[in-house]
Amino acid sequence: MTPVFAMSLAAFIADGLAFGSVIVLAIYGFYQGIFQSTLAAMIIISATLGSVALAPAMRPYLVSGGVAESSALPMAFFMVMLGVLVFGRLIVGAFVRSTDMRFHGTVVLSTSWPVR
Repeated sequence: MTPVFAMSLAAFIADGLAFGSVIVLAIYGFYQGIFQSTLAAMIIISATLGSVALAPAMRPYLVSGGVAESSALPMAFFMVMLGVLVFGRLIVGAFVRSTDMRFHGTVVLSTSWPVR
């Protein structure tokens, strides 16, 4: 596989993942509300940045525990990401109920502001 082909294939896969994640968050926002969808997106961004920052520090512990050197960094990345995602979801689930952010009944669009 030539490097140019590999780079173009990686870019194609990354674009597909980015587009797919936007679609999934839009569907999630349709069913759960825009507020919870925004919280989910912030948790995902925090998990990604936290994984990038903390995975190199966790790698030596995995290597000393018997994990192969070549797979220690990806394993640390996914372990940190999974931990932050689960922890974030539990925290949001504890403080924000799904019924808190939904409109009840029909939302009336009025031409006069404020609605009385």
